Amino acid sequence: HRWAAFLADCRLPPYQLSRNLPGRFLLNGAHYHPEKHPFVPLFALDLVGGNATTSFPADSWGAVCAHNYLNYRDHEAKPFFTRHFQNVDAQVILIDLLGAMTAGPDALKDMRTALEGVLQPFRYGTDHWLGRLFRRKIRRVAVCATKMDHLLPDDQKRLQSLLESYLYETVQRLAAESIELNVMAIAAVQSARVHEDSSGTQSLIGRDKRTGQRVQFTPPSLPPTMPHNLNLKIGDLPQLAPPTGLDRAQAFPGRRIDQLLAFLLAD
Repeated sequence: HRWAAFLADCRLPPYQLSRNLPGRFLLNGAHYHPEKHPFVPLFALDLVGGNATTSFPADSWGAVCAHNYLNYRDHEAKPFFTRHFQNVDAQVILIDLLGAMTAGPDALKDMRTALEGVLQPFRYGTDHWLGRLFRRKIRRVAVCATKMDHLLPDDQKRLQSLLESYLYETVQRLAAESIELNVMAIAAVQSARVHEDSSGTQSLIGRDKRTGQRVQFTPPSLPPTMPHNLNLKIGDLPQLAPPTGLDRAQAFPGRRIDQLLAFLLAD
C-alpha cells in the first residue's frame, strides 16, 4: 500500500515526522489489513462529524476513501482506545526529541503538534467519548525524551531542560485538568557508554544498529534552551543497537527508569 509506505518513510531520517496517521497502517495488529480497506487524506473534507460518503459520486475513489475511513474510525480506532485505556490510570508517552532536533525545525513543530493531539483527550469535555474515557481513569502522564545515553553527561542534563521548555505551554494547559504531568529524559536501555582518553576528551562507544560493529563517536552539543520558534538543528547521531548479552530475567541497564516507575506507581 503506497500510503503506508509513504508513512513509513516519513518516520525515518531526514524527515523524522511524528504525525504519521493512521497508526494501523504502520502497526497493523493481528486483524487489520490496510490493503483491504485503503484510504488517503482528503484534505478538503472533514469526515470527523459523521457520514459524508454522499459528498462523492457512487463508486468513486472519494466515496471508497470516505467509507473506509469511517469504518476505520468506528471499528478500529474507537475500540482500540476503549480496550487499551479503560483500565489504565497512568500513561507514558515516549518521544525522540533528539531525532527531531537532528531533522530540524519542521520535525520539531510536527512533533509538538503530534503531542498536542495525543494529549487532547484530557481536555475534551465529558460529553465527548474520549473525554469520558480518559478523565475517568488516567491520573498521571509522563512524557519522556528517549536516548539520553546518546549524549555526553553535561548534555544529558540539557536534554531534560530542553524537553521542559519544549513542552512548557502544553504543561501549563494541562495544569487545570487535575492531571499530574511529568517530563523527563530517559534511556530504556543504555546503548552507549562514555569513553575518556588520556587527554580527558570524552566520546561515546556503542554498537551500530545496521552492522553490529563497534562505533565510537562524539555526539553534538545541545544548546541551553529551546528557541521559541523551534529554529534548531543539531548534528546527526548514529543509530545504536542495544548491548549484547541482555537477559529478560535480569534488569536491563537503563537510565532513570527507576524515577519513571516511582512517578507512575506513587500512591
